[in-house]
Amino acid sequence: MYLDIEDILRESGRSKGIRVETDPKELNVVADDCEFGQPIVLEAELSNINRIIRLKGRVETAYETFCARCLKPLTQKISVDIDEDIVEVSPSMREDSYTYEGKSVVLDGVVSDAILLRIPIRHLCKENCVI
Repeated sequence: MYLDIEDILRESGRSKGIRVETDPKELNVVADDCEFGQPIVLEAELSNINRIIRLKGRVETAYETFCARCLKPLTQKISVDIDEDIVEVSPSMREDSYTYEGKSVVLDGVVSDAILLRIPIRHLCKENCVI
């Protein structure tokens, strides 16, 4: 998810809304026992706050998996709120920071991290599922 941010970098306080749809294979979203076949949709606002880019919005997708108890196939939807700061690449930045360089930002890491952190450790078709 490559975005041009030149227009909002011109002045602190500028922002723009985005809607990006991409194939999960392009983001390399991989989780055990989960097959991502539906598009990943990001709707968000990018804001320039003194050259720190604030990404605030929502990412949505769905994946196929199996119930941990009865092995019934499941389709699980994910909807995750994102509120992240993206900083310009510099020698003094933290190692775990999301970054941009020049006049563009790549949101692959932010989006895939948000999705992967939302996936439960085990899936159930219903809370009281029995084998």
